[in-house]
Amino acid sequence: MNKVGVVSRKWTKALVVSLALGLALLPALAEAKAGGGSSMGSRGSRTYTPNTGAPVQRSLTPPPAAQPSAPPMAAQPAPGLRSEAPAMAPQASMARRNPLMTGMMAGFLGAGLGALIFGGHGFAGGGLGGVLSLVLQGLLLFFVVRWAMRLFAGRGRPDFAGAAPQSPPGPAPAPAPAHGQARQPQEFPLTQEDLSSFERILTGIQAAWSRNDVDGLRHLVTPEMAGYMAEQLAGNAARGLSNQVQQVRLLQGDVNETWREGGAEYATVTMRWEAGDFMVRIDNGAGAAGDPRSPVATTEVWTLVRQRNGGWLLSAIQQG
Repeated sequence: MNKVGVVSRKWTKALVVSLALGLALLPALAEAKAGGGSSMGSRGSRTYTPNTGAPVQRSLTPPPAAQPSAPPMAAQPAPGLRSEAPAMAPQASMARRNPLMTGMMAGFLGAGLGALIFGGHGFAGGGLGGVLSLVLQGLLLFFVVRWAMRLFAGRGRPDFAGAAPQSPPGPAPAPAPAHGQARQPQEFPLTQEDLSSFERILTGIQAAWSRNDVDGLRHLVTPEMAGYMAEQLAGNAARGLSNQVQQVRLLQGDVNETWREGGAEYATVTMRWEAGDFMVRIDNGAGAAGDPRSPVATTEVWTLVRQRNGGWLLSAIQQG
């Protein structure tokens, strides 16, 4: 084999390795940013009440006791009874919704790489022509996945919509309180200072997250949320990675509901924001996944809590 062929083969191997590593890191990138793309935390007595966000999957608040089910009456159902539509599952990241697609793409690249290393011809065959075909297919798959992740990441709208209430959609209404009165979307108004606080909390949390600063997070979130985020940061560190969320910009905030429980006040807000969201290696600071020059749009439903006349803290995140 001539020198040109040897050099081309080495560069091709390096390119395929890079693509394979990039696909392997796609699930990690999809779960980046503070909260890791999860729906978690506590919303007081409304923790498990349906709203505009995905159902809470992890919480210190115990779920309500299940009501005993009535015996089946398939033969002669009672008049007026109807089956309820199942609750919608939470919107997961693309890597979770399509694990087969991500696995197949990584497998294809891995198979081609193995053939290059151990002397085979990959699945394209034909020497250098087969290698170039493999590279082109790998590049195509990579950009298709990247495009799809951007498409489903959500789109922001360019302003903060003050305290305009937004009724949660869906066929299943939230259960009424025990005293029988209908719930109001907002039991108390939010001031402009409250809304500005929410924006400061958003940027402050992402900044502390990027520094791996758990103590800084504790000033902005509840102890429960600080514990969850500390676990996620430790998981990234165990893999030698640090998630950087930079140049955070709030696109729009919609107040969904406010209510009081005991001495606490709660507010739920749909936050649409964008930021550079990428992974770097802790040992040398080299980029591992994501592009800091390409902002990623995110839609999340945040619940914040404060004691009377106290400061707001993030108490729950739900994916939008």
